[in-house]
Amino acid sequence: MGVVVVGVVLLGRTLPAGFIPEEDQGLFGVNVQLSPVISEVRANYRLPINSSRSEWLNLDAGVEVEDTESAESDIFEIGARRVRERTSEWTRTQMLALRVEDFKIADQESRARLLMPGVSWTRIRADNEIRPTIGSKLVFEVRGAHDAIFSDTTFVQTTALGKWIWSTKRGQRILVRGQAGATAEQEFEELPASVRFFAGGDNSVRGYAFEELGPVDAEDKVIGGSSLATGSVEFEQPLRARWSLAFFVDSGNAFERSKMDAKTSVGLGGRWQSPLGPIRLDLALPLEEDHDSWRVHITLGPDL
Repeated sequence: MGVVVVGVVLLGRTLPAGFIPEEDQGLFGVNVQLSPVISEVRANYRLPINSSRSEWLNLDAGVEVEDTESAESDIFEIGARRVRERTSEWTRTQMLALRVEDFKIADQESRARLLMPGVSWTRIRADNEIRPTIGSKLVFEVRGAHDAIFSDTTFVQTTALGKWIWSTKRGQRILVRGQAGATAEQEFEELPASVRFFAGGDNSVRGYAFEELGPVDAEDKVIGGSSLATGSVEFEQPLRARWSLAFFVDSGNAFERSKMDAKTSVGLGGRWQSPLGPIRLDLALPLEEDHDSWRVHITLGPDL
């Protein structure tokens, strides 16, 4: 996917994206992301609710440009999110977004307007935020739109993501990741690129370009799917204090109904625990006759 540059500025200061102010006041921020496939500028205003540090309201607006292997899209979106950290370790986010998207997929060019309410639940458990030896992350989300309420089409979409980490007594780690999604839609052709499912890339099926995989049309061009299922198993062997070697298998694809053509890749990678978090360099090889070359993936960020 290439190198991504992210900046967050709050009240003229550079602060972590998860920063929560002690004062009962709102904070304004601007997030900028640049990469060969996704570029985004988003402004955000964060306001605590009822003087609580466990519940707040996010108001945001932004533009996003995507140019992937399968689609092109220009997105303008404004929205609001109410976030509440619950005592049960789950964080609930209620959201409402108005999105206008110009997109091109295969030979189809169109514009979609969607007013999308939704809700998500997230739970992260880890014995160490930087390099957990045991931990898990679970995310569930439901969103949708209806053509009778300021939208061009009707759909309901659910997604689920899970990641688990275990360690042996000798320090080796086993990482398992899975992601699934399903959409009930009125007309699939009316769904913009951002609502369709694609697979491939750093956090999907390595060995393939970002969002390169999915169902194809009569001309063998990828058009995306209404469902998604991907998974990964990774074994990490420590070498030195900050270095380790990883071996992995990824598999899955986007698909229509139950017609999934799973793509599988194998690979190896190096891990360096930098002060900013783990840096991963992966070499992945698809197990297909028409893909006989290795692909390089570089990522930076926490394991969970």
